[in-house]
Amino acid sequence: VLDSGTSVNSFTSLDFGQGVGVTDNGDGSATIDASSTTSYFHAYQASGGQSFDASWVEINFDTASKNTGEYTYSTGSSQVTFDTAGTYKIHYYLNAKGSGSGNRSDGRAKLQKDTGSGFTDVPGSFGSYYNRASNTGQRDGTSITIIRDFSAGDIIRMQAKRVNGSDTFNVENDGAGITIEKIE
Repeated sequence: VLDSGTSVNSFTSLDFGQGVGVTDNGDGSATIDASSTTSYFHAYQASGGQSFDASWVEINFDTASKNTGEYTYSTGSSQVTFDTAGTYKIHYYLNAKGSGSGNRSDGRAKLQKDTGSGFTDVPGSFGSYYNRASNTGQRDGTSITIIRDFSAGDIIRMQAKRVNGSDTFNVENDGAGITIEKIE
């Protein structure tokens, strides 16, 4: 509902949110640039082979395939920094092969967040995997999606470890990755 003092030809007083590209068409309509509202990041471990056992290990990503520029990341790192505050959907996956020690082994993966005071576990981000092969090892994995609010400067990382058994786990080629999408 417009009052008598409001101009329908001016969108300068409307709030479309930070970073949204809006063009006043001058005829009472506006055009929103959809690409200005899109923010995403994807990195993965293409080479595979990173191993881990009973201690938490940061899972490194050697290839960043997509980055709209709102995330800070260094190739070979496990850490991604959010450059803009917002609500994000984060999906990670881990596919690993057990060494085939003859013992059944299982493991866990998780995300951690650092707001400047050290890393803490992200609730709801734990995933599990299991290996029961006795000689050649077995491939297994986990895949988790969460939605959380993050502030500019927050850092996340993915970690994994063996929980039970004696296998050493090795990340498969293209077997670990993280996708981040800003949804609000």
